Amino acid sequence: MKHTMVLRGPLPSKKNLYRRSARGGMYIPRTVKAALDSLQLQAQSQWQGRPPALKPDIRVALSVCNMRSDPDNKLTALLDVLRRAGVIKDDCANHVGSVSVSAHQAPRSDYEDRAVIVLEVNE
Repeated sequence: MKHTMVLRGPLPSKKNLYRRSARGGMYIPRTVKAALDSLQLQAQSQWQGRPPALKPDIRVALSVCNMRSDPDNKLTALLDVLRRAGVIKDDCANHVGSVSVSAHQAPRSDYEDRAVIVLEVNE
């Protein structure tokens, strides 16, 4: 079975999620949390309540506005979004077959990042 999802909107890099507060604690800024929540809702909507995929092969094509962004850290954040959305059970090697990512420059007409995710599940 092959399932394709398209998630639109800013995809923050995992290492850039947390900020230090004035009191020394760590937090995720509201804008970053809103972006991740938006991606999670899109994934949940497109997955339509199916059970989590078992050992899927995941291919991700990132269309990014800023080519200096870090695709592997964006991938980590995206896998967390898929886990929280219930698309995959976990992002560890026991629950994911393979993962590949590619990144290319978004057309100038696009004002936001986009992730095209293809999950292939061997049943």
